[in-house]
Amino acid sequence: MYRQVRVDSKHSPLQRILCRNSTTKQVLDYELQTVTFGVNCAPYLAIRTLLQLADDTESEFPLAAHILRKCMYVDDVLAGAHDIETALAARDQLIRALSSAKFELRKWTANNRAILDRFPPEHLVDAQLLSFVEASSSKPLGIRWNARLDCFFFEVSPIVNKHFTKREVLSAIAKLFDPVGWLAPVIVRAKMIMQKIWLDNIGWDDQLLAATEAEWRSFVETYQHVNSIRIPRWVQYVPGFSVELHVFSDASEKAYAGVVYIRVESPDGKIFVNLLSCKTKVAPLKSISLPRLELCGAVLASDLLKTIVREIDLQFNQIYCLTDSTIVLAWLKRTPSTWTTFVENVGNHNWYHVKSEDNPADLGSRGLSPIELSASPL
Repeated sequence: MYRQVRVDSKHSPLQRILCRNSTTKQVLDYELQTVTFGVNCAPYLAIRTLLQLADDTESEFPLAAHILRKCMYVDDVLAGAHDIETALAARDQLIRALSSAKFELRKWTANNRAILDRFPPEHLVDAQLLSFVEASSSKPLGIRWNARLDCFFFEVSPIVNKHFTKREVLSAIAKLFDPVGWLAPVIVRAKMIMQKIWLDNIGWDDQLLAATEAEWRSFVETYQHVNSIRIPRWVQYVPGFSVELHVFSDASEKAYAGVVYIRVESPDGKIFVNLLSCKTKVAPLKSISLPRLELCGAVLASDLLKTIVREIDLQFNQIYCLTDSTIVLAWLKRTPSTWTTFVENVGNHNWYHVKSEDNPADLGSRGLSPIELSASPL
């Protein structure tokens, strides 16, 4: 959205666009009007531009078009391939497709030096990547990735305060950035403490009550153990392997959770299981029955599954959904026409029973301290 403005000192701080009329040769000055929401907002226009570029270049650069549609997060490209040859072809196509619109990519990183060799050091996210030292890492979407070890990890600063207040605790929890949910059991433990602070009914700048402060201090004292957690990026999938998703849900009186694991089996029978994602929510303060909370967990797990199936470009051989609640399973076995909308949102996947002691979603529903999660094989 643009409007013509006069050139004077009043408008000098504004971002402008100069346009020359092809007929009169008159130079017009336009002021960019930032729109926060809707089809004129900057994020929408940025993404829409990339989608249009994918359409315009697809015939010449099919690999780049796929990346522009499926592997972009605003101006970040997160893409890969199953072999070096395809990765190099995708890299070159992406560069040429974006260059045709005068977009030049910077801050390259990869887990193979061959992909980076053509770039000068100033075009890399870290010049050390060319030597692949142990510390070579980048931070895509706020999550750190070690290129040499090809794993994700976290780097958090210690939470240090002599006296904690409600405001300080909320600020600390807000800084726990974990979009995929690998730290979900830790973060839900922090949210449980925050919920307890609300129940204590203290002011924003009042010191925490003794019992609550002791619980929070116990949490922050082990917080830096998060830095020892490593999540492998590659789930061992190769085209032609069998792939399954295993979805678990669970609930406690304090929280409920859904977690998704991917199971990959090679033709020679080797099996690899990796954590994909987890999501948790604290239970509402209003008293709700445990079966109802278990159903909330199943809905949460189902929503997480739908997101993963939509976003991951794989054909799954089988999807299993599991809960340790026999009541929820009984509800889901009823005729669909008798379901409420809430139960219907769980989806029509096959649900199975799992023993409580074998349910990994239990970690998310009861929460863990950072040191407990770092030591957990799950």
